[in-house]
Amino acid sequence: PQIIQKNDKVYMFFQSMEKDYSPEWADQVGGPQNGLHCYVGESLTGPFEPLNGDGVVTRSKDNLYSVKLVEDPKRPGEFQAIGWYMEDREVTTGKQVAHGAVPGPAGAAMRILEKGLTLSPPFPVEWNGDDIQIKTGRQAV
Repeated sequence: PQIIQKNDKVYMFFQSMEKDYSPEWADQVGGPQNGLHCYVGESLTGPFEPLNGDGVVTRSKDNLYSVKLVEDPKRPGEFQAIGWYMEDREVTTGKQVAHGAVPGPAGAAMRILEKGLTLSPPFPVEWNGDDIQIKTGRQAV
């Protein structure tokens, strides 16, 4: 979790994964989401309300995981978001695949696609009252 005090409010951010959603909560937010969630309150002891109406800041479609907000050195008092993208990567492997070496043109090595994490560039965080937006311009792969 991450707690940020801004605009005389306390913002409590945390990550959640689709598999951790209850069916009831998933129905309320348009389906289970991998991403950043946030609740906002007047003090550290609450009470807290879901930000953006449903508490979801980044969704599965944004393809941005393990998001942290850090102060933006170019915009004092503002924040930027940094996280990880899940992407397909082409790699050369000589490891065993499916319980055996997979032959390729040069022996056991071959080119395959694997899922991998890539550090995102920083994205400005837009604060509009009790609404926060992080626009990545990316879609899940």
